[in-house]
Amino acid sequence: MILLDGERQNYIVQVRGANLMADEAEVAEATSALETADALMLQLELPFDVSLRVAQEARRAGVPVIWDPAPPSPDMELAIGSVDVITPNQNEALFLTGIEVT
Repeated sequence: MILLDGERQNYIVQVRGANLMADEAEVAEATSALETADALMLQLELPFDVSLRVAQEARRAGVPVIWDPAPPSPDMELAIGSVDVITPNQNEALFLTGIEVT
């Protein structure tokens, strides 16, 4: 759920339950779907290793990878070699680079 605070800045409330259950079955399904995909878009609400494996498969298949680094994670550094486009918001950009976006 995306909410706005008093200054109209968004914040996200999530219940991760099912997302954290993603495993080899989801990797296999996603890898199969890459055969006809124009691009792959990922975010960090699934287990990182699942998303990374699918990104690596996309890279091998020549499918561009777009990754929304939300919620921020230091693990993103491990994915950079498998990502074509990264789409951070202001907070995520600060987390990833140490540079404040104004």
